[in-house]
Amino acid sequence: MKFIVGFSFIFILSCSQTVETKKYQRFDRVSYLEQGARPEFYFSHDNQKNNSNKRAPASVAAMSDTESEELTSLRALYFSSIWKQKKQMEKILNLKSDNYCPAFHQEVISMKNYTPEEFLSFEQMYSNLQTNKNPLVYPILALPYEGSDVYSYAEQNKLSVDDLKDAFENYYKITENEIDSLCETGVSDGYFMTKNLTDYYVNKESFNSSSRHLEAILKTPYVANLYVISSFKRNNTEVNISLLDNLNARWFIGYLDSLKEARNNRIVKNTQVK
Repeated sequence: MKFIVGFSFIFILSCSQTVETKKYQRFDRVSYLEQGARPEFYFSHDNQKNNSNKRAPASVAAMSDTESEELTSLRALYFSSIWKQKKQMEKILNLKSDNYCPAFHQEVISMKNYTPEEFLSFEQMYSNLQTNKNPLVYPILALPYEGSDVYSYAEQNKLSVDDLKDAFENYYKITENEIDSLCETGVSDGYFMTKNLTDYYVNKESFNSSSRHLEAILKTPYVANLYVISSFKRNNTEVNISLLDNLNARWFIGYLDSLKEARNNRIVKNTQVK
């Protein structure tokens, strides 16, 4: 228990930094005590405030009641969510992996027929970025790459399709390693992050009403993956409502939806400097 509490303390106190790009307004940015390993996402507290009281939009593909009832524990819920995200990333990367998982054998069997929907290709993503290289709207730009991130790299170099794929494949390996840990030991650092938030923080009103809530959930693997994967979807985004509810973060679905609308050019809000 001392390990979990200590880990949570470090996790929450890794504060955000405020940045200003050449072409876009100021955004906050997630930061870590150990930089370079995970994405330091760009995000907007304005969007958080605008969506904090909204219900899940119709564009979200939520889990069915039957699926939610089958996942009775946070650990099983977390594993199943990360497992599906790994399959989604493999769909994007055109990869395949085996389904061997001793610690969650039954959960894997129950998901044997799971097939991710279609995603944008890297060529399509690259095309989109040629007209809108906004790191808030396209979270892939925050992925670590060449000593910095994709956005910073693109500011100094000509970005290519292969650059995007390489950055995403490196990010995928983080989830691949976490699944390996979950399957071998039944737990992972990402699971402990999520459990600590649900046990010690998200029920505190002072925490939920502050900017720290968004920063904290963007550091959990499930929400981070959701943030990146959702940008490869034109329409529905598959979301595990139950896991977001554990994080008291159903409002995050509205946050994602506002970014999707910006990507589809239906709204342009808090993106370009006038």
